[in-house]
Amino acid sequence: MIYRAITATLKDSTEIEISFKRTLANQKDMSIETGMKLLGKLKINGFAWKNKIGVSKIIGEHPKFWIK
Repeated sequence: MIYRAITATLKDSTEIEISFKRTLANQKDMSIETGMKLLGKLKINGFAWKNKIGVSKIIGEHPKFWIK
């Protein structure tokens, strides 16, 4: 497993993705708590958002799985 990004959909249907350097996950400990501690230490490479009417923006590196 590799950590690359976090994606979420907000209450108003806005989609966001925060991407960072590819980082190997500890396969012996895949808990949410451990993952969040690791992610909290990583440098963010890119941020993207898109609202429900299709207006979007990408800041920094284009997230790997982000579709405009």
